[in-house]
Amino acid sequence: MKDVLCHPGNLSLDGQAEGEEFRSVNHEYCHLHSTYLRQGAKASEKEACDRAFLEEFMNFVRREDPLVLPMIEALPATGTLGDAVDWLGITESEFGRMRGRLGQLAKCFQSGEQVPRQRKPYKKRVVRSKEFSGPHPN
Repeated sequence: MKDVLCHPGNLSLDGQAEGEEFRSVNHEYCHLHSTYLRQGAKASEKEACDRAFLEEFMNFVRREDPLVLPMIEALPATGTLGDAVDWLGITESEFGRMRGRLGQLAKCFQSGEQVPRQRKPYKKRVVRSKEFSGPHPN
């Protein structure tokens, strides 16, 4: 009675259900009546859908603005934004610009809107000092 395999109340798991054998169950029966197996199958299906969605988004980014792709690769490879900046070898302002563009692409991807053109980076103003040649006219 201590041997679990020989216990009279056990069900055998068969590949095929045979006729009127009530102590025999198949794969389908287990999935229908097991919450654990249903949850596992649901999680696996969600993971496959998420993977397909991500692949579709990556293809969208490749088509619309491939310069943002390195950032998408850098984030999971590094873990933090600061490390991603270092890994890419760009400035924080360039990274912020890429991150904003990625957000814009994600919004357009989800809504189906047309992707606006990328703005050119702002140029820093160069303040030229005037030579002081006497008192100010004011």
